[in-house]
Amino acid sequence: MNSKLVSLGIILILFFNDFPLFGSSHLLRSPSFYPFIVGGLIWLIGSKGKVRWPGNKILIIFIIFVLISLLINIFNISNILFETAVAISVKNIIVLFFLISAMIYTYNVLMLKNDWIDFVEKTIKVSFMILVPYVLLEIIVFYFNIFEPPFAFIEKLFHSRIYSDIEVHKIRGYAFEGSYFSLVLAFLYPWILKSFLSKNRKWTDSILFIIFLVIVTTSQSRSIVSIFMIQTFLYVFMYYKMIFKNYKVLFSILILTSILIMIGPILVDNIKSLTEFESTNVSNIIRFYSAYYAVQIGLDNPIFGTGIGLSGGHMASYYDDSIFSAYTAINWLQNSESLSVPVFSLLPKIMAEIGVIGLLLYLFIFLNPVWQIKQLHKVKNIPDKYKEIGIAIISMVLGLMVASFAVDTYYFYGYWISLAISYTYVQKLKYYEKNLIY
Repeated sequence: MNSKLVSLGIILILFFNDFPLFGSSHLLRSPSFYPFIVGGLIWLIGSKGKVRWPGNKILIIFIIFVLISLLINIFNISNILFETAVAISVKNIIVLFFLISAMIYTYNVLMLKNDWIDFVEKTIKVSFMILVPYVLLEIIVFYFNIFEPPFAFIEKLFHSRIYSDIEVHKIRGYAFEGSYFSLVLAFLYPWILKSFLSKNRKWTDSILFIIFLVIVTTSQSRSIVSIFMIQTFLYVFMYYKMIFKNYKVLFSILILTSILIMIGPILVDNIKSLTEFESTNVSNIIRFYSAYYAVQIGLDNPIFGTGIGLSGGHMASYYDDSIFSAYTAINWLQNSESLSVPVFSLLPKIMAEIGVIGLLLYLFIFLNPVWQIKQLHKVKNIPDKYKEIGIAIISMVLGLMVASFAVDTYYFYGYWISLAISYTYVQKLKYYEKNLIY
């Protein structure tokens, strides 16, 4: 039962932050919430208090630090209403703790499974296959202007924000918008790439990889293109020692290289647009300066930050002429008392809300398993098929870290499930030489 619920929770991750049927709150709006809450309760009752903590106790320290930061800051609010600050902070605390609990639950379930690798891979591929029909429909509608009436109806089933009504035609799958979709793809892509480059590749793996390329090249999203390029080069760079061990792997690399050369100009043009700061490029101006101001808030409050969820209430006081060329900045400034001023980038937001120390704790939680995997891979007798899993995990975690610079929310389940997968791999690999079933 727990395995099925975890699998369902992971599959539903692709419905990110815009599913309209279940409510307006961040927790209830995500379909993943329901299998994780039901499964977590079943597991907690059955575990009788025997809970494995992923990694070391740094996660507990992080939780305690977030609470201390909030307690110190909640009584020092001057620029927003106290009741508003409390409501926003409590909501953020509840969401954050639930996501961490979902990660711990998933980790404990995976640790009990002997076939956990196949379980994760199959689950992620199912998730991608559920994504494919809708994205292909988006591509057909946006590029060929057909099937628009049925698409307008279908779009309302999966999105609270309707693109067909606001005339924004960008591929976003079931996510809120392109930048949110980049997180979904960063979570899925390393496993699609791993299967494509594997010497045991099936024809279905090649099809899934080709479909992924079509999604990237038609997305018109700089975030998606950037993450695709980074994860691809990162994976191949770590994989290079195994390239010449099998002709199928070498052939796959040659195909991938040829494809990248052909679509390279499209991808490069998308990435270059990230460096443009003309007054008409509202997106770049907003994203860059919002992240810049958030870093300044963090530097001004380096120990405990402003308190979780409260960075938006401080952003307006840091606004200057640099950002006012973007018209949306003026609207946010006028509504700053309701904490509606976004940051658009997760790590600067964390730095603003829980300080430099909190940011370092957060980064340690995510990067520690990456470092441990690299160290464990130095053990010479680890088979290549297990190293491939580690490379996919590293690409997934680091890709999500990079993708987080385009979205200022930690609500994405993929962050926390990637942690559960990472720490499971580390613990299993540590005991590999002791003849435990891996």
